[in-house]
Amino acid sequence: MHFGPRGAFLRVTVPEKAQVDAQTGDGRITVDGVDGDLRAHTGDGSIHLTRVNGAVDAKSGDGSIEVDGTIKTLDVRSGDGRVRVRAQGAGPAADWSMSTGDGSVVLEVPDGFGAELDASTGDGRVRVSDVAFSGDNDGRHRQRAQGRIGQGGPRITIRSGDGSIS
Repeated sequence: MHFGPRGAFLRVTVPEKAQVDAQTGDGRITVDGVDGDLRAHTGDGSIHLTRVNGAVDAKSGDGSIEVDGTIKTLDVRSGDGRVRVRAQGAGPAADWSMSTGDGSVVLEVPDGFGAELDASTGDGRVRVSDVAFSGDNDGRHRQRAQGRIGQGGPRITIRSGDGSIS
């Protein structure tokens, strides 16, 4: 749809069990309460995914990304924006990847969550707290943390070019 210099707000209602593929060149994407694989891409805008259950692929060229739910696989990338993931469940079903070129990354996990963590930042600090963690946390500059969360599991790779990771 093209509206010239004017904007548009588009609301789509789908059944709870659905696969969603949402794309926009310039605008935010919000998805709430979907049980199924989800793909959300925007060139310039934020992405908010709440109460999701499935595989998540979210990319923003310039905007923050927030994901909340039971996530099986995860590939989240922001060129310029904060990334925040609130995970439910015992851990990922497969490897996860989270990254931003410029912004912080926050991963919140519940008790009993297990994964292998590989987190690093170019300019900022990496902090692992409030979870069972056995591994290396670069003591000098704290720009890297690698090790096992809980009982371990698939790999979670987190990168920030310029920002903290927790």
